[in-house]
Amino acid sequence: RNEAGKFDQELYDRFLKRFQYTQAKYEEDLRQRLLREKLKQLVYMGATISEPAVREAYIESRTMVDIKYVKVSPSMFAADLTVSPEDIDAWLAENEGVAKETYDRDFSRLYNHPEQVRLRMILFRVDSDGVGIDVLLSEMRKIKEAIEAGEKFEDMVLQWSEDPSVAQKGDLGLRALTQLSDRDKVEALAVGQVSDVIPNDNDVRLYRLEEKVEAKVDAFEDVREDIARDAIKQEQLPGLAAAFAEDELLAKWKSTGNPPEDVLTAKGLRSNTTGLSSTQPTGMSFGPPPAMLKAARSVEVNEVLPEVYENMGSMFVGQLTERRDADMTEFEANGETIREQVLLERRNGFFQAWVADAKSHASIQ
Repeated sequence: RNEAGKFDQELYDRFLKRFQYTQAKYEEDLRQRLLREKLKQLVYMGATISEPAVREAYIESRTMVDIKYVKVSPSMFAADLTVSPEDIDAWLAENEGVAKETYDRDFSRLYNHPEQVRLRMILFRVDSDGVGIDVLLSEMRKIKEAIEAGEKFEDMVLQWSEDPSVAQKGDLGLRALTQLSDRDKVEALAVGQVSDVIPNDNDVRLYRLEEKVEAKVDAFEDVREDIARDAIKQEQLPGLAAAFAEDELLAKWKSTGNPPEDVLTAKGLRSNTTGLSSTQPTGMSFGPPPAMLKAARSVEVNEVLPEVYENMGSMFVGQLTERRDADMTEFEANGETIREQVLLERRNGFFQAWVADAKSHASIQ
């Protein structure tokens, strides 16, 4: 709009040019944004909140607790679990199809091994210090000649290379050949052979091939028992972790009022603290779960929380060390404002859940 508040085509054209829009593209994007906003408002209308829920949400967000806790991961019991050949045979007899599905799903990641090479590299960087690419190429060719005359590649790395790999004498480790930017320059090298000098936009490189590992595929018949063994462990490890947390960790912690250091040391565990923080859940978290935070609102300070809590597959045992309760006088004084804040949060959560559900049921043609 111009100063008079009216639509101005010239101003509109300047705006489109500045942000590199065509008129059709901008107006289509604008229509889509308006539609999304209307849809959002329709979804918002379905989100309501009762007064008791407002009070509970306020207490949840304003109550601050500090919890000393121990996180028990099922994976730490893997070494303690032995799977017998009989267990494997029995599992495969019932789940051969599952094993094959697992193999197919993980084929590219675990069982299809591409050709790998281990290279050693000398690198000159092209910097803005006035040294041209021609000078760097000439210097790298001299280094290659020195290596061919008997100098050790590793010594030349230490003396000349400007790459961080100099700390490993230029060794880049095993890498899939398909992932190398200079693949076409090194794939024909024999072990021990030095490449041509390779110029790039930002550097000049020289390689020597140290090792080559041929591509291979692990056949299903060769790994089916390993798949079965891993599956059995994945089924049993959570139970071992839960039993340890319940019968050893929680029981001893309750009896002494302190984390049982002998139990923790034996399993390589240690206690952590949340620091003084809200009992309101903050979405996906690998820390104490919402049920544990909620329990901390009602127990006495220094009391061990009453049960084992699970989150993201791990078990949590804890003790409340400090709590600051919500100030209910603030709630009574600012109830309407707080209600609007809580309702907005509830609506946003409701809308996000609706979008996630819609995506999960969407069929893209």
